[in-house]
Amino acid sequence: MIAAGVVVFASLFVLATRQLRLAALGLVAVFVASNALVLGETPRAEITLSGAAALAAAATLFLAAGEASFGEEPGWRVWPAIAISAVATTLAYRVYLSPDVDPYLQLSAFWLLAIGLGILIAARGPVRTVIGSLLMLTGTLDVVRFESGPHLATSIAFAWVEVVLTLVGAFLITQQRAFEEQQ
Repeated sequence: MIAAGVVVFASLFVLATRQLRLAALGLVAVFVASNALVLGETPRAEITLSGAAALAAAATLFLAAGEASFGEEPGWRVWPAIAISAVATTLAYRVYLSPDVDPYLQLSAFWLLAIGLGILIAARGPVRTVIGSLLMLTGTLDVVRFESGPHLATSIAFAWVEVVLTLVGAFLITQQRAFEEQQ
């Protein structure tokens, strides 16, 4: 229950913060709490792999920020993103609730998918786009973990997608930073 709460509040922090470096630290909290939800049911190799990819993604975004003040002001876009996330999470939880799966894992997965979608809809640049995509990717991995048993091949694929997505995002963020410095 605590891990699901950390996922929700850390993702809201990521949504509302302006600085990319703080968002990267918030992503670490989301990734750690998301993996903590499946700690007893998922093999350690999968959790270690997922954690390493998450740490690499957060470190890459942290370094791509360059200076501490770089980021994207969410402004009024925070509120539609939260509203979309709340409605989508409630609907998904009501429609797809399974008694065989941990309800907190389901809540976390649905919330991460919804908050990622909300951030993507409200995004104006690469900073929010990458963050929303990473949150949705984490939520999708949680959905895969609804099925009990090992999913090492799937976790490897998700880890690679996460790292590649982060590298593309870091490139776009670096380009945006360079463009803003020229003006």
